[in-house]
Amino acid sequence: MTSILLGMGLILIAMVVLVIRRGLQMRRLVDHGVPATAIANKVIGHTGATGMRRSFLRYSFEDSAGKPYQNKVMISPAERDAIYEGASVAIIYLPDNPKISALAQSVESARNALEK
Repeated sequence: MTSILLGMGLILIAMVVLVIRRGLQMRRLVDHGVPATAIANKVIGHTGATGMRRSFLRYSFEDSAGKPYQNKVMISPAERDAIYEGASVAIIYLPDNPKISALAQSVESARNALEK
């Protein structure tokens, strides 16, 4: 029983760390991100263990030096229905670390939340 509780506690801590890390990345994207256009490579939808349907978008883009990058982000059901493979999508990435990027719409939502 103790090992189960310990395991659940570690999972909870890992989830909190991931949420905080992504929050800090979004803050950096709001403050220092640059816009780019990416290509939607794959729209992925799957049903998780809880029965909730989750959707992801895998996209690729090039930084200002022409170096290619890829990312995978969670998207809403509305975004899933609106984005198709091969479509252009607006993103924001960090010029000092292009591996960190997000959909421009998500960064704008974070910007609006931070202004409140």
